[in-house]
Amino acid sequence: MGKTTLLERLVPELTARGLVVSLIKHSHKNIDIDRPGKDSYRLRESGCKEVLLLGNDRWALMHELRGAPEPSLDYLLDRLQPCDLVLIEGFKHGDFPKLEVWRASVGKPTLAPDWPGIVAIASDAPLPTSVPAGLTQLDLADASSIAAFVLANAATRLARSAAAVSPYEPPDGAKLGLTPESIFTEALISSRQNILPRRLSEPGPSAAQVEQLFRAAACAPDHGELRPWRFVLVPASKRANLAEVFAQALLERDAQATAEQLAQAREKAHRAPLLMLVVACLGPREPAIPTLERMVSVGCAIQNILLTAHSMAFGAGLTSGQAMASPHMRSLFQLLAGEEAVCFLNVGTTSKRKAPRLRPDPVDFVTSL
Repeated sequence: MGKTTLLERLVPELTARGLVVSLIKHSHKNIDIDRPGKDSYRLRESGCKEVLLLGNDRWALMHELRGAPEPSLDYLLDRLQPCDLVLIEGFKHGDFPKLEVWRASVGKPTLAPDWPGIVAIASDAPLPTSVPAGLTQLDLADASSIAAFVLANAATRLARSAAAVSPYEPPDGAKLGLTPESIFTEALISSRQNILPRRLSEPGPSAAQVEQLFRAAACAPDHGELRPWRFVLVPASKRANLAEVFAQALLERDAQATAEQLAQAREKAHRAPLLMLVVACLGPREPAIPTLERMVSVGCAIQNILLTAHSMAFGAGLTSGQAMASPHMRSLFQLLAGEEAVCFLNVGTTSKRKAPRLRPDPVDFVTSL
């Protein structure tokens, strides 16, 4: 998949979010969108500097350079009609954030880190070691996540630009509710998927990124400030312990489990690069916040981690099962009275994504008194 194919898939992802998208493409070849013999072609060749052709479905303005220098990107941007987002293909030297498309099969090195302005690489294979570890890697086949990244980057730049203007004048999109924050939030939430651990591989989040995940969890609603949740990391050195708990829990349910089944149960502990247990703290506390309200807080903390991981271009997913209630699980994680193992939270680099599922329409779950 090359740049144009990616754009063909990316544009529908963006327009489906209600955005008006335009595109500027730079070509190093001589181009002609007209056909010899047509009236517009003949009139243009007769010496017109510009010819504007209008039809039932579209209009096109053809401008003849006739040896003049190519116009600047800023000049071309000013020629476009108002829109929410402009995608640019080409203009490698332009001063704007760039997404590099890199395919291992082409056999060429990446432009990053030598080319300025590259903020992420969409690829179909692990990146070469020459690429800085902090550069965002996106799955070339996952247009939805790429769209979320593009919108997040655009929203961040727009917010910074707006903050530098005083007095603040909201962009046109704000009048329609399309503020930088709303664009970013909608894109982040709508493109997130639950990724199974077997589809998560290295690299996982760095230590700084893990801390950022937990800072996001700390922002969850917490009535009474009870902090009714905690997270227990399972480092690589302890995965074997968890694997044995999974095997023991299986034997508790099925004493006749085969060696192959036990091996499959153990293997589940060794999948995601980052693995943690989510613990709900539901015992007697002051103030006496109801259990259901505490579980809402637990769910919000989990969702904050999932969305933050997604914003970092990592995949994340939840796993649970009958092993969660095993006494061996409680013993391994030293759960106290009133604490419950809710689920495991897995984070890593997505090796394969599933097709986006159809979300329910609000009319199906919203009513009014």
